[in-house]
Amino acid sequence: MTDQMRRITLASRPQGTPTDENFKLETGPIPEPGDGEVLGPVDIHFDAMSAATRTQLAA
Repeated sequence: MTDQMRRITLASRPQGTPTDENFKLETGPIPEPGDGEVLGPVDIHFDAMSAATRTQLAA
């Protein structure tokens, strides 16, 4: 397992349809799990964004 993680965060609220500029890819150290927590690899793929998600991003 690598000692670095990647996450996608919201860089700016979209005006209309979200674009790549509205998101930011961040890389950093993987945090140590706390008591009662476990750490494992996760592989997530997003193929579409629902209308509800777009509404929440624009709020």
